[in-house]
Amino acid sequence: RSVTFNNAVDTIDDIAFAYCSALEEVSFHSSVRVIGSLAFGFCQSLTSFYIPAGVEEIGENAFGACTSLTDVTISKDAKLSTIGQGVFADVSGLTSFTLESGAKYLSVQDGILYDKGMREVKLVPSGYTGSIVLPDGVTEVGAYAFSSIAGVTSVDLNDVENIGTGAFYQFGGTNGVTVTAGDALRTIGDSAFMRSTITRLVLPEGVESVGTGAFSYCTSLADAELVLPESLSYVGAEAFAYTSGITGVTFNSALTKVSDYMFYNSADLA
Repeated sequence: RSVTFNNAVDTIDDIAFAYCSALEEVSFHSSVRVIGSLAFGFCQSLTSFYIPAGVEEIGENAFGACTSLTDVTISKDAKLSTIGQGVFADVSGLTSFTLESGAKYLSVQDGILYDKGMREVKLVPSGYTGSIVLPDGVTEVGAYAFSSIAGVTSVDLNDVENIGTGAFYQFGGTNGVTVTAGDALRTIGDSAFMRSTITRLVLPEGVESVGTGAFSYCTSLADAELVLPESLSYVGAEAFAYTSGITGVTFNSALTKVSDYMFYNSADLA
Protein backbone atom coordinates (compact mmCIF):
# COMPACT_ATOMS: atom_id res chain seq x y z
CA ARG A 1 0.00 0.00 0.00
CA SER A 2 3.06 2.27 -0.04
CA VAL A 3 5.87 3.19 -2.42
CA THR A 4 9.23 4.59 -1.26
CA PHE A 5 11.87 6.22 -3.46
CA ASN A 6 15.21 6.13 -1.61
CA ASN A 7 17.32 7.39 -4.51
CA ALA A 8 17.04 10.19 -7.05
CA VAL A 9 14.70 9.49 -9.98
CA ASP A 10 14.73 11.36 -13.27
CA THR A 11 11.24 10.42 -14.45
CA ILE A 12 8.17 8.69 -13.10
CA ASP A 13 6.79 7.66 -16.44
CA ASP A 14 3.28 8.03 -17.85
CA ILE A 15 0.68 5.81 -16.15
CA ALA A 16 3.40 4.32 -13.92
CA PHE A 17 1.12 3.87 -10.88
CA ALA A 18 -2.26 4.62 -12.45
CA TYR A 19 -5.26 2.68 -11.14
CA CYS A 20 -3.34 1.45 -8.06
CA SER A 21 -6.53 1.84 -6.09
CA ALA A 22 -5.07 0.61 -2.77
CA LEU A 23 -1.99 2.87 -2.86
CA GLU A 24 -2.09 5.07 0.24
CA GLU A 25 1.38 6.56 0.59
CA VAL A 26 4.25 7.66 -1.65
CA SER A 27 7.51 8.72 0.03
CA PHE A 28 10.53 10.46 -1.50
CA HIS A 29 13.96 10.58 0.15
CA SER A 30 15.59 12.27 -2.83
CA SER A 31 14.72 14.26 -5.96
CA VAL A 32 12.54 13.67 -9.03
CA ARG A 33 12.59 15.72 -12.23
CA VAL A 34 9.43 14.64 -14.11
CA ILE A 35 6.11 13.19 -12.98
CA GLY A 36 4.48 11.90 -16.15
CA SER A 37 0.93 12.03 -17.47
CA LEU A 38 -1.51 9.97 -15.40
CA ALA A 39 1.46 8.76 -13.34
CA PHE A 40 -0.76 8.46 -10.24
CA GLY A 41 -4.14 8.84 -11.92
CA PHE A 42 -7.09 7.06 -10.33
CA CYS A 43 -5.13 6.22 -7.15
CA GLN A 44 -8.27 6.66 -5.12
CA SER A 45 -6.78 5.82 -1.71
CA LEU A 46 -4.16 8.57 -1.78
CA THR A 47 -5.08 11.27 0.74
CA SER A 48 -1.88 13.32 0.61
CA PHE A 49 1.10 13.78 -1.69
CA TYR A 50 4.47 15.46 -1.32
CA ILE A 51 5.90 16.93 -4.53
CA PRO A 52 9.62 16.44 -3.96
CA ALA A 53 12.70 18.54 -4.63
CA GLY A 54 13.76 18.98 -8.24
CA VAL A 55 10.37 18.47 -9.90
CA GLU A 56 10.33 20.56 -13.06
CA GLU A 57 7.41 19.01 -14.94
CA ILE A 58 4.08 17.42 -14.03
CA GLY A 59 2.18 15.85 -16.92
CA GLU A 60 -1.45 15.88 -17.96
CA ASN A 61 -3.84 14.34 -15.42
CA ALA A 62 -0.89 13.17 -13.32
CA PHE A 63 -3.19 12.94 -10.27
CA GLY A 64 -6.50 12.94 -12.11
CA ALA A 65 -9.40 11.27 -10.29
CA CYS A 66 -7.44 10.78 -7.06
CA THR A 67 -10.75 11.38 -5.35
CA SER A 68 -9.50 11.12 -1.75
CA LEU A 69 -6.62 13.54 -2.21
CA THR A 70 -6.98 16.61 0.02
CA ASP A 71 -3.40 17.61 0.90
CA VAL A 72 -0.59 18.50 -1.53
CA THR A 73 2.65 19.87 -0.11
CA ILE A 74 5.34 21.19 -2.45
CA SER A 75 9.06 21.03 -1.67
CA LYS A 76 10.91 24.30 -1.26
CA ASP A 77 13.26 23.06 -4.01
CA ALA A 78 10.57 22.14 -6.57
CA LYS A 79 10.48 24.28 -9.73
CA LEU A 80 7.28 23.21 -11.55
CA SER A 81 8.33 24.94 -14.76
CA THR A 82 5.88 22.91 -16.87
CA ILE A 83 2.39 21.94 -15.72
CA GLY A 84 0.09 19.84 -17.90
CA GLN A 85 -3.63 19.98 -18.46
CA GLY A 86 -5.86 18.89 -15.58
CA VAL A 87 -3.06 17.76 -13.26
CA PHE A 88 -5.61 17.37 -10.44
CA ALA A 89 -8.77 16.97 -12.53
CA ASP A 90 -11.75 15.60 -10.58
CA VAL A 91 -9.97 16.04 -7.24
CA SER A 92 -12.65 18.18 -5.61
CA GLY A 93 -11.28 17.89 -2.07
CA LEU A 94 -8.05 19.72 -2.92
CA THR A 95 -8.80 23.33 -1.99
CA SER A 96 -5.32 24.71 -1.38
CA PHE A 97 -1.62 24.01 -1.87
CA THR A 98 0.98 24.02 0.91
CA LEU A 99 4.51 25.19 0.17
CA GLU A 100 7.49 24.47 2.40
CA SER A 101 9.06 27.54 3.98
CA GLY A 102 12.13 28.94 2.29
CA ALA A 103 10.89 28.10 -1.22
CA LYS A 104 13.32 29.13 -3.95
CA TYR A 105 11.13 29.13 -7.04
CA LEU A 106 7.47 29.30 -6.03
CA SER A 107 4.98 31.16 -3.84
CA VAL A 108 1.54 30.33 -2.47
CA GLN A 109 -1.08 32.95 -1.67
CA ASP A 110 -4.60 32.06 -0.55
CA GLY A 111 -3.83 28.44 -1.46
CA ILE A 112 -3.02 29.29 -5.11
CA LEU A 113 0.41 28.56 -6.61
CA TYR A 114 2.44 31.39 -8.18
CA ASP A 115 6.02 31.83 -9.28
CA LYS A 116 8.43 33.21 -6.71
CA GLY A 117 8.09 36.79 -7.93
CA MET A 118 4.28 36.68 -7.98
CA ARG A 119 4.22 37.54 -11.70
CA GLU A 120 2.57 34.33 -12.93
CA VAL A 121 -0.29 32.27 -11.55
CA LYS A 122 0.84 28.70 -12.10
CA LEU A 123 -1.91 26.47 -10.71
CA VAL A 124 -5.24 26.81 -8.92
CA PRO A 125 -6.31 23.85 -6.75
CA SER A 126 -9.00 21.81 -8.46
CA GLY A 127 -11.39 22.07 -5.50
CA TYR A 128 -11.15 25.86 -5.15
CA THR A 129 -14.53 27.57 -4.89
CA GLY A 130 -15.92 31.10 -5.04
CA SER A 131 -14.41 34.19 -6.61
CA ILE A 132 -10.77 34.93 -7.41
CA VAL A 133 -9.17 38.34 -7.85
CA LEU A 134 -5.58 37.96 -9.00
CA PRO A 135 -3.14 40.09 -6.99
CA ASP A 136 -1.72 43.31 -8.37
CA GLY A 137 1.41 42.68 -10.42
CA VAL A 138 0.42 39.25 -11.73
CA THR A 139 0.85 39.60 -15.50
CA GLU A 140 0.74 35.98 -16.70
CA VAL A 141 -1.75 33.15 -16.43
CA GLY A 142 0.32 30.02 -16.94
CA ALA A 143 -0.59 27.14 -19.22
CA TYR A 144 -3.53 25.14 -17.82
CA ALA A 145 -3.48 27.14 -14.57
CA PHE A 146 -7.29 27.07 -14.21
CA SER A 147 -8.06 23.96 -16.25
CA SER A 148 -10.65 21.42 -15.07
CA ILE A 149 -11.94 23.50 -12.14
CA ALA A 150 -15.70 23.53 -11.62
CA GLY A 151 -16.31 25.44 -8.37
CA VAL A 152 -14.95 28.91 -9.15
CA THR A 153 -17.71 31.37 -10.03
CA SER A 154 -15.70 34.38 -11.21
CA VAL A 155 -12.14 35.50 -11.95
CA ASP A 156 -10.86 39.07 -12.14
CA LEU A 157 -7.63 39.03 -14.15
CA ASN A 158 -6.64 42.50 -12.93
CA ASP A 159 -3.17 43.29 -14.38
CA VAL A 160 -2.81 40.17 -16.56
CA GLU A 161 -1.21 40.78 -19.95
CA ASN A 162 -0.88 37.23 -21.29
CA ILE A 163 -3.11 34.17 -20.96
CA GLY A 164 -1.24 30.93 -21.67
CA THR A 165 -2.12 27.82 -23.63
CA GLY A 166 -5.19 26.07 -22.25
CA ALA A 167 -5.18 28.33 -19.19
CA PHE A 168 -8.96 28.02 -18.73
CA TYR A 169 -9.48 24.74 -20.61
CA GLN A 170 -12.66 23.02 -19.35
CA PHE A 171 -12.99 25.72 -16.71
CA GLY A 172 -16.27 26.39 -14.91
CA GLY A 173 -19.29 24.49 -13.66
CA THR A 174 -22.70 23.90 -15.18
CA ASN A 175 -24.00 27.26 -13.93
CA GLY A 176 -21.33 29.15 -15.85
CA VAL A 177 -18.42 31.37 -14.84
CA THR A 178 -17.29 34.92 -15.58
CA VAL A 179 -13.71 35.91 -16.39
CA THR A 180 -13.07 39.65 -16.51
CA ALA A 181 -10.00 41.05 -18.24
CA GLY A 182 -8.58 44.53 -17.84
CA ASP A 183 -7.03 46.91 -20.34
CA ALA A 184 -3.60 45.34 -19.80
CA LEU A 185 -4.52 42.14 -21.67
CA ARG A 186 -2.51 41.62 -24.88
CA THR A 187 -2.44 37.92 -25.83
CA ILE A 188 -4.82 34.98 -25.44
CA GLY A 189 -3.11 31.66 -26.11
CA ASP A 190 -4.13 28.58 -28.06
CA SER A 191 -7.13 26.74 -26.54
CA ALA A 192 -7.11 29.27 -23.69
CA PHE A 193 -10.86 29.01 -22.96
CA MET A 194 -11.68 25.89 -24.98
CA ARG A 195 -14.65 23.96 -23.57
CA SER A 196 -15.05 26.41 -20.68
CA THR A 197 -18.46 27.57 -19.43
CA ILE A 198 -17.76 31.32 -19.59
CA THR A 199 -20.99 33.26 -19.97
CA ARG A 200 -19.64 36.44 -21.56
CA LEU A 201 -16.97 37.18 -24.14
CA VAL A 202 -15.52 40.68 -24.23
CA LEU A 203 -12.18 41.41 -25.88
CA PRO A 204 -10.91 44.68 -24.41
CA GLU A 205 -9.12 47.25 -26.53
CA GLY A 206 -5.43 46.39 -26.39
CA VAL A 207 -5.77 42.69 -27.17
CA GLU A 208 -3.45 41.94 -30.07
CA SER A 209 -3.60 38.15 -30.51
CA VAL A 210 -6.17 35.38 -30.04
CA GLY A 211 -4.77 31.88 -30.47
CA THR A 212 -5.98 28.81 -32.32
CA GLY A 213 -9.14 27.37 -30.80
CA ALA A 214 -9.01 29.94 -28.01
CA PHE A 215 -12.78 30.04 -27.44
CA SER A 216 -13.89 26.97 -29.36
CA TYR A 217 -16.66 24.83 -27.89
CA CYS A 218 -17.75 27.59 -25.50
CA THR A 219 -21.47 26.87 -25.45
CA SER A 220 -22.61 28.80 -22.35
CA LEU A 221 -22.19 32.32 -23.75
CA ALA A 222 -25.11 34.68 -23.23
CA ASP A 223 -26.46 36.02 -26.51
CA ALA A 224 -24.31 38.98 -27.46
CA GLU A 225 -22.42 40.58 -30.32
CA LEU A 226 -18.67 40.04 -30.41
CA VAL A 227 -16.65 43.18 -31.13
CA LEU A 228 -13.11 42.61 -32.37
CA PRO A 229 -11.08 45.60 -31.10
CA GLU A 230 -8.94 47.82 -33.29
CA SER A 231 -5.80 46.53 -31.60
CA LEU A 232 -6.40 42.92 -32.72
CA SER A 233 -4.00 41.84 -35.48
CA TYR A 234 -4.03 38.03 -35.27
CA VAL A 235 -6.71 35.39 -34.74
CA GLY A 236 -5.86 31.70 -35.04
CA ALA A 237 -7.86 29.01 -36.79
CA GLU A 238 -11.11 27.87 -35.15
CA ALA A 239 -10.77 30.60 -32.53
CA PHE A 240 -14.55 30.87 -32.09
CA ALA A 241 -15.65 27.60 -33.70
CA TYR A 242 -18.47 25.49 -32.28
CA THR A 243 -19.66 28.24 -29.93
CA SER A 244 -23.16 29.20 -28.87
CA GLY A 245 -24.29 32.68 -27.92
CA ILE A 246 -22.38 34.81 -30.44
CA THR A 247 -25.20 36.48 -32.34
CA GLY A 248 -23.17 38.97 -34.34
CA VAL A 249 -19.60 40.02 -35.08
CA THR A 250 -18.18 43.50 -35.65
CA PHE A 251 -14.74 43.77 -37.24
CA ASN A 252 -13.10 46.93 -35.95
CA SER A 253 -9.71 45.30 -35.93
CA ALA A 254 -6.57 45.55 -38.02
CA LEU A 255 -7.07 41.98 -39.21
CA THR A 256 -6.15 41.43 -42.83
CA LYS A 257 -7.28 37.80 -42.85
CA VAL A 258 -10.25 35.92 -41.47
CA SER A 259 -8.59 32.70 -40.32
CA ASP A 260 -9.58 29.18 -41.29
CA TYR A 261 -12.81 28.01 -39.63
CA MET A 262 -12.76 31.12 -37.43
CA PHE A 263 -16.49 30.91 -36.63
CA TYR A 264 -17.15 27.44 -38.01
CA ASN A 265 -20.44 25.96 -36.76
CA SER A 266 -21.13 28.81 -34.35
CA ALA A 267 -24.73 27.95 -33.71
CA ASP A 268 -26.19 31.42 -33.19
CA LEU A 269 -24.55 32.86 -36.31
CA ALA A 270 -26.21 30.23 -38.45
